[in-house]
Amino acid sequence: MDFVNKNFVYKHILRTNLSSFFILENLLKTCYKLPDTNLYAGIIGSHSNILFASGAGYWMSKDIVEKIIANKNNIDYNTLDDVAIGKLLSSIRITPLPRYDLDKNIFYNDDKKSSILNEIIANNHYHIRVKNTDNNINIDIMTFFTLQLYKN
Repeated sequence: MDFVNKNFVYKHILRTNLSSFFILENLLKTCYKLPDTNLYAGIIGSHSNILFASGAGYWMSKDIVEKIIANKNNIDYNTLDDVAIGKLLSSIRITPLPRYDLDKNIFYNDDKKSSILNEIIANNHYHIRVKNTDNNINIDIMTFFTLQLYKN
C-alpha cells in the first residue's frame, strides 16, 4: 500500500486474492459508483467479534489507505491480515458489496457453468469467488469464465 500510495495517482485500492474472478465491465461500473473518501467496502465477515471486509476483495479509498499506512505500527500482525485491517479500521463503517461464491466442491458441466455465468451477469455481479478445496475445480471454472468473457 505504501508503494502504491507513493508512486501512483489513484482513487481506490482493490485488495484481492487468487480466488477472485472479476467481470471487468461490472467491476468498473462498481468502481465509478464508489465514493472517493471514507471507503472501506466488501463482503462483511466477523472473527472474534471483529467486523472486517473479506480479503477475497475489498475496496479502500486513498484516505483510508493513508490511515492504514500512518497506523501500520498499530496493526495486529498476529492475526489474519483482513481481520487485522478490520480491527484497525473499527471506527469506519464497512460498506457491504455483493459477491458470488462458487465454493461447493462441485464439478460443473459446461451447460451448468454457462447457466451460472448468465445468472452472475444478469445480477450485475463484478466479483466471483472461486474457492474449492480441489484446485482442479477452481481452474476449470476460471478457465471457462475467462474463455466465455474474454476470448477475443
